[in-house]
Amino acid sequence: MNSSRRGTILLAVLLVISLSALAATTAMYLGQAAGEGARMSLKRTRSRAMAWSGVQAVMAELSDQRDKVLDGDNPQITNQWQLFEESGRRGIVRLVALAKDDASQEQWILSESTKLDLNSATADMLEKVPGVTKELAAAIVSSRQQGFSSVQELVRVPGMKPELLWGISDGGMSASAESTTAGGALESFLSVLAFDPNVQAGIDPGGAERRGKLRLNLNTPWSDELESGIKDRFGQGAATSAKTLFDKGASFKTLKDLCTVLQQQKLPNAAWPALLDAFTCTPDPFIGGRVDINRAPATVIAAIPGFTPETAEQLVKARPGLDAAARRTVTWPLTQGILKEDKFLDAVDFMTTRSMQWRVRVEVGTVESESNSAREPPLEDRLILEAVIDIASERPRIAYLRDVTLMDTARAMNTDLDQQAERHDLAAAETGPSEPKPPTTSAKLDMDANLKLSGVLDFDGDEPTVATAPTAPEPIASAAPPEGVDRRIGRWTSRTGGSSEPPTGSQP
Repeated sequence: MNSSRRGTILLAVLLVISLSALAATTAMYLGQAAGEGARMSLKRTRSRAMAWSGVQAVMAELSDQRDKVLDGDNPQITNQWQLFEESGRRGIVRLVALAKDDASQEQWILSESTKLDLNSATADMLEKVPGVTKELAAAIVSSRQQGFSSVQELVRVPGMKPELLWGISDGGMSASAESTTAGGALESFLSVLAFDPNVQAGIDPGGAERRGKLRLNLNTPWSDELESGIKDRFGQGAATSAKTLFDKGASFKTLKDLCTVLQQQKLPNAAWPALLDAFTCTPDPFIGGRVDINRAPATVIAAIPGFTPETAEQLVKARPGLDAAARRTVTWPLTQGILKEDKFLDAVDFMTTRSMQWRVRVEVGTVESESNSAREPPLEDRLILEAVIDIASERPRIAYLRDVTLMDTARAMNTDLDQQAERHDLAAAETGPSEPKPPTTSAKLDMDANLKLSGVLDFDGDEPTVATAPTAPEPIASAAPPEGVDRRIGRWTSRTGGSSEPPTGSQP
């Protein structure tokens, strides 16, 4: 065998060895990548399970306090706890402060009823929100023919800017919860999730036994059932007087209509609380569009018909001095002399004194077991869920849920898209279009994308559903009492589709 042939064979052997080594190395790296991918997937699954456990824990605490919340009290929530400890690490669940109150105390949950209802507020009301012009208010109203299912959908309204909607700072990141709540982000003034249960608070006389029962609907033809309900609550004399009013053609389409009749009958204001507690003008078990005057900021209260910025400030200053009984009825601005009767009539259909939907942000992750830092240690495998928990019905539900871990990054990208579009428009105006226009707001990231949790977590058989925005109730077409409809918006609902499930109890 000559040297040339031996060299060829040696080269072939070296090539085979090199290829084999390369294949082995590639297989090793692929195996390591697969292993790392599996570990990351496991961590993500664990973080999501921890976050969902945190949301459920807050929901359980709110549900346990439902009776006191119905009376207008503030719920008390645990803001941090440990789920597990293993392999030198602890699983931590903690709440993210959403704002600070007047005493600079961190607020771990925020009421949705301290905001204006995006689907029912008039253009005049929206125009009173900071940053909303007359043109933008009109655009919002004209864009909601089908109703908004989230405040984030406002990003698609013509003329809406991310810095107005989200409180984006010059650096592109969202402002702090404290600053946005105090002065800027439009989303801190608006909601689509606030619904007041249409039940009695039990205000005297004879109200204690009716506490939690559905109110008596006056927006219906006179019936034996209505007569029996009024007689049972206020006596035969009240039932007879009510029938006389109906026979004379009195109509009660709104609470303003009811208060106008009370005014005409010269009934003293002191008698109004029990009547407004006992009666309603809709068969629906939950009523949207009402602002909690015991908690809402002056800016939101000033947008309610009948209020001015001055009377709104006066109301906020008067709240701390009220006793528990006064805080339970919407008539207290009238009895305290803040609103005159005519202004109160304009406001009565937009007010409540309790909050049944609460927003919370749950942050989860792991820390070293030996960590003794005085400051809260940073979390590894961090994940944040934002939820709105609804306890308006006896069975609590998740009205809203989204992953906000990368919210600031996504919003910064949205802002960058807007800036690119504006630069393109300027260039096109000067030189004419030369390249495709960058995506506009309507093509941006969906800030409320579905969370794919159902494949990982057990929802006790309830599949997540997205309810449509509420529609106006059908007009009464016959003498038969109309059936109420659950018009609440939410990702997880008490029942699929529209529901007439009473919030609690039944009509007396």
